[in-house]
Amino acid sequence: MTIAWSYSRLSDFENCPLLFKHKYILKTIKFVPNAATERGSKLHKQLERNVVRAGTGQAPVGDPEVLAAHPIIEAFVEVHPQIFIEDKMAFTKRMRPTGYFDKDVWLRAVFDLGGLSSTHNAGGSASILDWKTGQYRPNKDQVLLYNMCALKFWDQIESVTSALVFIDHKKSAPPVTTTRDQLADLIDEFSDRAEAIPIAEKKDEWPAQKYWACRFCGVNECRYVKR
Repeated sequence: MTIAWSYSRLSDFENCPLLFKHKYILKTIKFVPNAATERGSKLHKQLERNVVRAGTGQAPVGDPEVLAAHPIIEAFVEVHPQIFIEDKMAFTKRMRPTGYFDKDVWLRAVFDLGGLSSTHNAGGSASILDWKTGQYRPNKDQVLLYNMCALKFWDQIESVTSALVFIDHKKSAPPVTTTRDQLADLIDEFSDRAEAIPIAEKKDEWPAQKYWACRFCGVNECRYVKR
């Protein structure tokens, strides 16, 4: 079978192939919400609501950390005539857009807030923001993948700038810009990395790798898990 990948799946695989097998093939590890994930979900919904409110001139609502992020939302909405909230993109192995759940899907991406500088004209640009709660952990890989997907999805744009916004810390990670002439190299890089997943599946080789999240892992038989 073809395993569709996303940033989180690729990250799981590269951190520990054995964890990837249990999560996405054997499905012995289930997602269990906790206080942190429930808080993150709640704040994301408030931020989504405030994007809509900013577009209609309404005052923001929500928790203090959400209100503190509202100037970023207002500035974003002001300079982007077309806004996308919790937008989903999906691509075939040839990087052609497809349905998010279609049989030929190879790559999926979801971002929290996107905007186009122009709704019709060629040569425009796009911007993407992704809200983060918890620790300040900049991740250039994730925003590069957003940029790659946006350039393939919106043919009329020539550049994309993406950033992670850490609302608990009231700051953004350094934004990353990708231009269309960088797209081919970016696709090659991510495709080569993603190709390791079907190779592991074909060989049925899923070695355990030690990394920082081993103490939270649910693969009990792994030698790196400490109970």
